[in-house]
Amino acid sequence: MKKILFIALLSSIICGCSKDEPLTLNTESITLYPGEMYELTANAAATFRSENPFVATLVGESSIKAMHVGKTIIKVSSENGSKNCTVEVKSKINLYQDPVFAFGESQEYVKSKETRALVSSSSTSCIYRDTNPQRTVIYNFDNDRLSSIGVTNPLSEASKLGDFLSEKYQLIKIGEGDFAGYFVNGETDKWDVMAGVKVTTSYILVTYIPR
Repeated sequence: MKKILFIALLSSIICGCSKDEPLTLNTESITLYPGEMYELTANAAATFRSENPFVATLVGESSIKAMHVGKTIIKVSSENGSKNCTVEVKSKINLYQDPVFAFGESQEYVKSKETRALVSSSSTSCIYRDTNPQRTVIYNFDNDRLSSIGVTNPLSEASKLGDFLSEKYQLIKIGEGDFAGYFVNGETDKWDVMAGVKVTTSYILVTYIPR
């Protein structure tokens, strides 16, 4: 009888300690590539939530799946407190540096942020040469305010370009008008940049516009 009471007492002490133990995670930051997964675990029963499922979503209760390039936070809550895990999703394919997405800003501002070599400029546009001489970045202005951006790409990079865009954007429409497809940089109702892809006989044009 004493042995049973001792075991019961010991169990209650262990359970009590576990319940009062602060919540901890097996990691509080992680870097992934699109498509990769990581099992996030806690030392207690907890709920897991992604602040931005477009960047990283949860499969099952706590498996993180990297979706698109960006950063988000996985929020973990339990009776013992709450913790955050920062998730950064990086691109595997670095085809070209992102343009300066400063829609509505002046030409002077865009020039101060762009690091590529300026080829020519006028009151309505600025053209830059990429590190790949076959690629140009064209900033278009309306009343000195950035309205759209065009990036010309060689036809030889068609397949790689598709993968490059898919790591950062979600394909929402295929084959409408002159464009082969349209991509957005967020959930259907939360995006702020759209990229349209147009294939010509000489190059592939990616046009970026704001929402």
